[in-house]
Amino acid sequence: MPAAGLSLGEELKLSVRPEMITLSAAGGTASDGSLAGVVKDRAFIGNRIVYWVTLADGETLRCQEARTVAGMRFNAGAPVVASWPSEANVVLKG
Repeated sequence: MPAAGLSLGEELKLSVRPEMITLSAAGGTASDGSLAGVVKDRAFIGNRIVYWVTLADGETLRCQEARTVAGMRFNAGAPVVASWPSEANVVLKG
């Protein structure tokens, strides 16, 4: 049964704030609630590091994390898994 205000079969979009996404090194397949991808690019932006991750379907996911003394954790081309808490999901009508 669909959630209130939604119709069965209706196209939806999922939005997640970039700072809510956690990247970890890929170690096999992605589990439920996570997506596998490859780091396409990365950049320092102020006190944050932004990663652009290409997913298997070709979509790009933008992720942010706090800049640390160690610097960037992933190089371009690195396989990663992106995950986030389910409460960070924002469902939008397509």
